[in-house]
Amino acid sequence: MTVNVSVKLTHAYASSKKTTEVGAVLFINPENKVTISNVHYFIIIDNSPSMLKEGKLQKAIEAANELAKTIPQNNFILIGTFSNDLEILYQGDTGKEISVNVKEHGYTTYLFRAMNKIIELAETSNKPTVVFLITDGEPTDKRNPKDYEKLKKPKNLRIITIGVGRKYNEKILGKISSKFNGVMYNVNQIDDVKQIFKQYAKKEAGGYNAELEAPKEFIPLNFSSPITIPVLDRDYTIYGLLDVPAGKDPYVTTFKLYYDDPVTNDRIATTVNVKLERTSDNNLINSTINENLMDLIKYYRLLNEVLDKEISGKEATRVLNEINELTKKLSSKTIDVKDSKELMSEVTRKLKNED
Repeated sequence: MTVNVSVKLTHAYASSKKTTEVGAVLFINPENKVTISNVHYFIIIDNSPSMLKEGKLQKAIEAANELAKTIPQNNFILIGTFSNDLEILYQGDTGKEISVNVKEHGYTTYLFRAMNKIIELAETSNKPTVVFLITDGEPTDKRNPKDYEKLKKPKNLRIITIGVGRKYNEKILGKISSKFNGVMYNVNQIDDVKQIFKQYAKKEAGGYNAELEAPKEFIPLNFSSPITIPVLDRDYTIYGLLDVPAGKDPYVTTFKLYYDDPVTNDRIATTVNVKLERTSDNNLINSTINENLMDLIKYYRLLNEVLDKEISGKEATRVLNEINELTKKLSSKTIDVKDSKELMSEVTRKLKNED
C-alpha cells in the first residue's frame, strides 16, 4: 500500500556565504487503509492508595474494558497496574468483552521501573505498540524529569500519558509523552479517560512502524528523534528546521520514510528529494520566503520551546503571548490555560495536532 510523503520549504534559495535556517514541513499521507491488525495496546494504571479514592482505579479499568471491546479483532490488549512492579491483569485479543479485576492496591509509585518494563515488553513483541499510562501522583523511584530522557526508545512504541487530578508530576509525564512521540492529557475527573480512549480506538491503518530518515541538518520541532510512528492511522505532519551550510552548488538532500506494508508485510521505503538554489543576494533570499509557512514554523518552534525548556513565570507568559499572536494569523485556537498541568497538556497535543 502507498504512503505519500511530500516536503514544503519556507525558502527557495540558500546563501552561498553563510548558513541559512530553512523551515521544512513533511506531510505523511496514507493513500489507502485496511482494517487495523496486529497492534498492541497497553493500558498501564497506577494502583497506589490514592487511585482507590472516588473509584478512580475501577473506572480506569472499566474504560480499558470498553477500549478492548471497541478495537477490531486481531489486535492485542494488555491491562496492567504498577506500584512496586508492573503487574499484568489481563492480556489477550481485542474486539470482545473482557473481565478484569484488581485484587489489591500497591503502596508505592515506581513509575521509572514500570517504564522500563513497558519498553521491554514492546521490544520483545516488535509489534506496533500504543501505551496509555495513567497516574494521579508523584513517582517514588525517579523524581527528576531528566532521568526519563535516558530511557530506551523502541521504534514501535508510542506512549500517551494521562495525569489525573492535581498531584501528579506534569514535567515527568510531559517528558515521557514527548520522548515517545505521544501526547499528555490532564484530566480532573477519571471519567474523562473513557473519552480519551475513544479517540484512539482507530479502525484502519495504512502502515506500521514508520521511521523517518532525515538529513543530519534537520531539527524536528514537533517530534523527537528518531522520528517514529508505530501506527499510520491518519495523516501526520512533521515541522522542523534545516540548517543549510554555505556552498556554491545547489543544496540537495533527501528524506526517506520506511514503513511496514499492512497487506504484504514488506518493508517499504518512500523517498523525497528537496533542492535549494544558491545566491549571495540576501534580498532575493528574503523576498522569496513563504511567509505563511514561516509563521507555522515559528508557531511550532515556540510550542517546542515551552516543552523543551520547561519555562515558567514571566518567560512562559511572554512565549504564550507570542504563540497566541501567531494563532490569530493562522486562524488557530489560542492557548488559554490556568496552570502548568493544563499548559503541558495543551502544548503536547498541539504539537501533534491532536487538540
